[in-house]
Amino acid sequence: MLASFFYRTKQYGKALSMMSYSLSKCTLKKFCFGVDFSDPTVKFMNIRAIRKKGVINSMKLLSLQPIPFIYYCTLIPSELHMEVNNRPYTIPLVVFAHFVRVLCHYHRNNMRQCRESVTDLQLTIAEEYCIPGYQPLPLAVSYNCLGVALQLIGETDYAKQAFVASTKLFPSPFVNTVFQRLASLNPI
Repeated sequence: MLASFFYRTKQYGKALSMMSYSLSKCTLKKFCFGVDFSDPTVKFMNIRAIRKKGVINSMKLLSLQPIPFIYYCTLIPSELHMEVNNRPYTIPLVVFAHFVRVLCHYHRNNMRQCRESVTDLQLTIAEEYCIPGYQPLPLAVSYNCLGVALQLIGETDYAKQAFVASTKLFPSPFVNTVFQRLASLNPI
């Protein structure tokens, strides 16, 4: 969320530094997917881990949660305003980090790094890295972000493919805004 703030305030260098650091620390060993931290057993295990490792070292073990945006949130990148229009929108964390990197490089006119960031985003989605796999919506949202990134750099055909992949994963036009994006790419 802080990187999103830096992006929205056009402090692209700070946002890139934060994303690079955060992504360097993202490993599957450090995150817990689908764990209910209200469970007393998990709480007890966490307390034991904190006592054993200390508070500072325990902070390295985090629960990876998607980033929720709501329609009045000022931190959402303007490129995703269509998705957040009057409904909550949740983006997987690592996907969002790569997406913000794409946007920052794009606005700094670093096209080589922008394309590399798009490739990193594509690999993250293809490997479903840190994307909860038990529901189709997080992966569909990831493809939406990829499509927007591809559209931004002028790769319209590949953007359409990403948007179509999203529609196959989550075919509800009332929830998945990618249908609107596809309609704008395919005017009648």
